Amino acid sequence: MQNSSVPYEMSANKLGNAFKEAPNIFPYQKSQSDDRWIVKRSEVKTFEELMLSFKRIHLGSNHDHPAILFIRKCYVQTKKTHKEAVTYEVYEKMPRMKQDLQTILQAHIAEKNFMTQKDILPIAYDIICALDYLHNKKIPHRNIKLTNILFNHDGKAKLADISISKGSNPNYIAPEIQNENNITNKRAFEKADMWSLGVVLAELCFNRTGVIGLPDLKERIQDLSERFEDKFVRFIESLLETDSQQRISSQNAKKYFEKHFFDICNYYVPRQSMLVKRDNELKREIENKHQEIYQFVKNDISSINISTINGIKSNNDTISRLFEDLQDLRNDFKDTSSFEFDANSSYLIDHNATRTISQYIEGYLHELFYLNLNFKYSEKIDDEAIKQLCQPASHLEKLQELSLNFRWCKKITNNGLHKLTSHIASQWKTLRFLTLDFGNCPGIDSDGIQRMSINMQGKIPELERLKLVFSGCKSIDDRGIKSLCDLIGPSLPKLQDLSFYFAECSEISVKAFKEFCKSLKQKRNMINNVKLDFTGCNNLIDGLGLKDIKKIRDELTFLQSFDLEFF
Repeated sequence: MQNSSVPYEMSANKLGNAFKEAPNIFPYQKSQSDDRWIVKRSEVKTFEELMLSFKRIHLGSNHDHPAILFIRKCYVQTKKTHKEAVTYEVYEKMPRMKQDLQTILQAHIAEKNFMTQKDILPIAYDIICALDYLHNKKIPHRNIKLTNILFNHDGKAKLADISISKGSNPNYIAPEIQNENNITNKRAFEKADMWSLGVVLAELCFNRTGVIGLPDLKERIQDLSERFEDKFVRFIESLLETDSQQRISSQNAKKYFEKHFFDICNYYVPRQSMLVKRDNELKREIENKHQEIYQFVKNDISSINISTINGIKSNNDTISRLFEDLQDLRNDFKDTSSFEFDANSSYLIDHNATRTISQYIEGYLHELFYLNLNFKYSEKIDDEAIKQLCQPASHLEKLQELSLNFRWCKKITNNGLHKLTSHIASQWKTLRFLTLDFGNCPGIDSDGIQRMSINMQGKIPELERLKLVFSGCKSIDDRGIKSLCDLIGPSLPKLQDLSFYFAECSEISVKAFKEFCKSLKQKRNMINNVKLDFTGCNNLIDGLGLKDIKKIRDELTFLQSFDLEFF
């Protein structure tokens, strides 16, 4: 069997009934950059075990959360006998995952150095947020333990290795799961997750592993009041409640933290971490990034890519300094055609930073052809920040491709969307490709989309490709979809490719969806490629039958490609 470099797709039909059907694929190659892929290698001997990997891929392709490490691909390597195989489950790319929680705890045990409440609380909250997200999606984790809690260089915790089957480590399995082998109720496993979290926190507090084997555990936990606040000790007791009906849920656990430990209940606030030499490493890293960017721009002044900001503890001052350094090359920027700036997870920057970026573009980059700005997870970015970004609009007369990412920027409202699209439509009329991502911005609803549609109708006549992301904006309803029907009409005469993402917008109805598909038919001789994502839109999913979906697909066969996602 020939080797293939293509990931094997999740399909039971293609897998057939034996490993002989699976392609033989080389293991992953490590990235040469600072980032790396997180990969889990497993030996599997049955078809059912192999299918578990692909079920985990299904989870990873439909969900996203900053405190969860989801699987994105799975590579299969069959053995000569074709009776068993090795899987390589590839998680998302992460900025240098430094350590797992077991490694950190073992270091503390070796040094006889107990963790403090200040050390433990942020870890607990990260995992609670992760579990709250999973349980709201009716997905139990089932395998919470020290080795499945990872940390990046910022000290942020990520929950890894979501298990489809019952967890295998007896030290973390809840009593009701140990005693019942045939439990199928997912809610029971969700409460079992909370027990496992309680075991993890108890291990951190006692500075030892295997706490479940300790005699008089309840009394020992009460004794923790000497080193920890009573409200934290009570919380651990609520997790280790043997009666699962009385055990605290992830939703109530999150509320408890937000009430009693409000100062740490923000995933994006930088935290003191147990990682060794963290501050010195960060300081050295920021210095290195400045030099790397400076040298990169010097070597290739036709394209500026400042993606190395991603993941650093950036603030307004570091960004100002960065652009001050780059001004030394201002005389060489007259022909620069491409500018990319990635501030993903830069939770300390706000409108002052976007003003700096805006002034830099306005002052030195007049010939831009391509502009890409990413502020995903930068929670201080708000409407004022968008207003500052719009300042250089009149100076970008040649701009043809624009990509702006504001996903999880929760302070952005309809006003920010209106301000941005108004400027795009009035100043950047030469645009051919436009991507706007406002996913999980709760301040945006159907009124905002309606204003956006009005702003853009007939104003960008050269637009060929449009991608709009509003996944997680749960207030969007039929009015928002109707506005998009008006937008993709005759007002965009050259539009060929469009992608609309409305995952988790549960207010959208079947009627609005069908009206939208009807508007696509009116563009029969113009639009070629369409991608629609309505994953988690419950009203839509419940109301549409297979016959409806087939009929819609048949009516849109004139499209070169039509990708429709509901699950």
